[in-house]
Amino acid sequence: MAIYKLLSFIFLFGNSVFLYGQDHNQHNLMQGSLAELMKFAEYPKVGGVWLGQFPSQDQAIDHVISHTILNTKEEVFAAFTGKLQALAHALRNEYAKKALLHDAVFKPSVLGNKGDLALAITIFRGGRGGAKVTKLLADLQRQRNTSVDSIAIIVSGTDDGRSWEQGGQVLGLTGVPDMGKALLDLSPFEDVVKLLSFRLSALKQSSILNASQAKSEIYAQIQASERSSSIGAFKDLCDRFFEYIESQSHKFETGAQFRYEMVPLRSMLLVGAYAKTQDWQEAIDYVAQLIGVNPKNRVIPATLKRFHLSGLTKDGRYLGSEHAINETARVYPIEYLFLTEVSTK
Repeated sequence: MAIYKLLSFIFLFGNSVFLYGQDHNQHNLMQGSLAELMKFAEYPKVGGVWLGQFPSQDQAIDHVISHTILNTKEEVFAAFTGKLQALAHALRNEYAKKALLHDAVFKPSVLGNKGDLALAITIFRGGRGGAKVTKLLADLQRQRNTSVDSIAIIVSGTDDGRSWEQGGQVLGLTGVPDMGKALLDLSPFEDVVKLLSFRLSALKQSSILNASQAKSEIYAQIQASERSSSIGAFKDLCDRFFEYIESQSHKFETGAQFRYEMVPLRSMLLVGAYAKTQDWQEAIDYVAQLIGVNPKNRVIPATLKRFHLSGLTKDGRYLGSEHAINETARVYPIEYLFLTEVSTK
């Protein structure tokens, strides 16, 4: 029984056995795999960093998970397994495909140096689900000699819950958070991503902020940023955001007010841009320009009209929003999904 407690993972390759468990120094699967790959002159890198330079297996794996589409240790090892099997069989056709995951992750040049090939890539995603893939493709696009020419992101645009419950369900501005997240994943500027991810709730205010307080705090964050060329445009869009929310105050119940502290700055800018352009695609494109998104890349909402994602359970229960679909406890499964146009009243 003791050995089963010790081992959490067993990896077999050819005649070699690598053990991964609590004793990392004695049984280091990552180092074993790297040693095998080096015999074939393969030196896997992530973000320009060779994995063999990390002092521990866990640090190497954490680096891979943080910078690639791989999410678990098992997925990392599976990539190595496939590559080693393909190499051991001299990359014969029936084994060559096993190397694809490894090469796509650790040798992104497989998408480069393709002569005149120009890949126009389309990603269908929501807010967080496609974030890693988007960032990886955007990074790859910025490399020299890449064949990734353009990236189009089609966002569902129906999120209307949690921090955006008021925005989506009271104001009818569904999908704004997903649009903003997709835009930030395409931006090359880490400082801009950090700034536009800011929420007033991070300041740990003890009471709900009114519009004047919220505007003051937001402007302080923008002013403190290093993007001097964008400060004026960011402030202009924030002004328009606060004016828009004020113009919609009649939609709130008596005594209720908009929860500014819940909303990330990226959503404020998008609503402000919509108030400026009166067109969601133009608004998205304008913010994309401000945050340095490659002009060949676009975030495109699935529909320019705002809709709620609605559902009907097998027992006839109606769920009128994406928030309700995600958060409502139910006994029977959802039978139908459909879009319901947002009321403009």
